[in-house]
Amino acid sequence: MKAQISTLWYWLQNSFWFVPACMILAAIVTAIGSLYFDAVAGDYIQECLPWIYTGSQEGARQVMATIAGSIITVAGVVFSITIVALAQASSQFGPRVLRNFMHDKGNQLSLGIFVATFSFCIIVLRSIFGNFDPAVVPQISVLIGVVLGFVSIGFFVFFVHHVAEQLQVDNLIANLASEMKHAIAFEYPGDKRVKDDTQSDSGTDKYTEGTEIPSLRSGYIQEVDIGKLISYASKLDCCFYARLRPGDFSSPGKSLGTLLPKKKVNDRDIHIINSLYVRGSHRIPRMDPAYNINLIVEIAVRALSPAVNSPSTAMICIDWLGVLLGIIARRTPRQTGFADDRDEQRLVLPVIPFESFFNSAFGEIVHFAASQPRVIIHLIDTFLYVASQVRQREKYDIIQAYADRIQRATKKLSEPQSVDLIMEAHGRLMHAVGMH
Repeated sequence: MKAQISTLWYWLQNSFWFVPACMILAAIVTAIGSLYFDAVAGDYIQECLPWIYTGSQEGARQVMATIAGSIITVAGVVFSITIVALAQASSQFGPRVLRNFMHDKGNQLSLGIFVATFSFCIIVLRSIFGNFDPAVVPQISVLIGVVLGFVSIGFFVFFVHHVAEQLQVDNLIANLASEMKHAIAFEYPGDKRVKDDTQSDSGTDKYTEGTEIPSLRSGYIQEVDIGKLISYASKLDCCFYARLRPGDFSSPGKSLGTLLPKKKVNDRDIHIINSLYVRGSHRIPRMDPAYNINLIVEIAVRALSPAVNSPSTAMICIDWLGVLLGIIARRTPRQTGFADDRDEQRLVLPVIPFESFFNSAFGEIVHFAASQPRVIIHLIDTFLYVASQVRQREKYDIIQAYADRIQRATKKLSEPQSVDLIMEAHGRLMHAVGMH
């Protein structure tokens, strides 16, 4: 249940409607409160603060109607134009750019202030036309409406500037990389002392067979309730070896994992274990650090395609991928085994290895960049940076294998000068790797 609540809260925070909906409710409550205050203390306010609003009730109607009409018109036009711009951006950078737009708090607040101002004005207008004493002018309500109108103008300017910044590929890639840094902390905490992988899995090596737990639903695994899985495995007196992790696609009948040693389980046990896996129609980066790497790679591959042909964009992607791989290279992975209160291993959740991250980040880019010397040299320089962050010998071997792959691919280039520059960069990398 904890994982479901956590995922629901994440989904609400990042949905495009949640913040605006909350602001509409706040605007309605504020309108009701200000109207009540005007009705109760209207005469006193008029005597003490006559400058707040000096017009008549009919004037108040016109002011609120003007603000409501103008704000909703501006909001409709601006967001329509924005969707067109996003459609063009998604064709160049990939359709998932829309996800970043919808999740952005600045965009949510901008829409929220527009619809909240409109809602406030509508509630006040309804009261002026229907329930208000003709002798009382809702001065406080009109003042709040005017203030909200000016705030909406400010947010209009902010929104146009903010969207223009969002659609710049530099900022888009930087935001994806920044979001992934939080997900990396789950797989590679770095500052925690963890067990060695062989020790973590050694408790399961003695078992020759186990009980497979099938998936009952389809969808991408978004989160796993690790605490509840440990508790339930402890109740069954076994260890659950997870085969699917956040980011993997779960199909009905596909194995979620294995209970070791072999246990007799019923349908209720299978349903409970399945309920501890939160699934959805798409991946989210919370416990899936590879997801944002795939998004950045997709932008880079599109940039290297003949249709777009933007090597500079690909190089920006490579820079940020290098930063992310550098973080992973110098950090220590989390433990694979999780124990219960009695210090008995109850869950094994494999860690994504460095090699898998490296393949995801650079495998496709190396293939598509083979004919672009400037990008290849930039790739090798990025490999050089990642190698400077590495602490284990086997990670150097992975980097060296990719460097050799680049060397073989670039021998087919027809420009000798470009080949020489690539060989020079390759030599610098080999020298750096050989020193470790």
